[in-house]
Amino acid sequence: MSSLVFSSGTGLSEDHAKTGDSGGNIVEAEPLLQEGNGENSAFNTSSSGIFNNYPLYFSGDLNYRASDVSPKIDDHQQFPQPVTDSSKPQHYSHLLKRDQLSRERNAGRTLHSLTEAPIEFPPTYKYDVDRYSKLTSEEPDTWYWAKHRQPSWCDRILYSSYLSTSAVKMLSYSCMPLQPSSDHRPVGLAVQLDMQRAESQSQDYKSPFSLNSQWKSQRSAARKRELVVGLGAYLGLTKEGRMILIATTIGVLGVWLVSRSLAL
Repeated sequence: MSSLVFSSGTGLSEDHAKTGDSGGNIVEAEPLLQEGNGENSAFNTSSSGIFNNYPLYFSGDLNYRASDVSPKIDDHQQFPQPVTDSSKPQHYSHLLKRDQLSRERNAGRTLHSLTEAPIEFPPTYKYDVDRYSKLTSEEPDTWYWAKHRQPSWCDRILYSSYLSTSAVKMLSYSCMPLQPSSDHRPVGLAVQLDMQRAESQSQDYKSPFSLNSQWKSQRSAARKRELVVGLGAYLGLTKEGRMILIATTIGVLGVWLVSRSLAL
């Protein structure tokens, strides 16, 4: 992350950097980390700044689990089930206490300056997809889990933590019914956002790590290595590449034989 610097000329064409698909200006073309020599400069070796003028949402299958080890053979018998009494051992709240992402965020090791609404839904992973139809009813009697994976909240949605409750009102944060195409349950977040208050509360985000001052030279060197490896893979692993090697070898050998015969 200390070398992940977004700047102009790193993938956007000149025309696309000026206008979007509709012909209007796009803020995506502007660098997220700004150059400069001031105290708040993103290229200062002691800090980097991403300017959060609008709320930030971060979502995805983050793959954090609720256990540091794989389940044992009989552990699936204690996996969460749809019980309403939180005092029962099979209520998902007991497993939630071991959530890795919550642990890492509380320790300040990941997803800095982001917050998450309270989790009041069962784990989203890993379901037995062969029996998914029994999970889509309004009140399923059983949750069928894959026995070789610890049920976990892999799928999450977080947002900027600097926004106060006066700017963002949480409406719902929950999981959806299981779909036949995945062993995850989708997660949805609904919020009511007061943009006027959100803009008044915007502030510069300070990264918890220092920016790598050698990012540009290291990125250039990495690009050269990518080209070498890519060319080698193309020539050695593809039919077209091998044909080029054979043709080149025959051509070089032919030139050498002709040169040798002329010299004699």
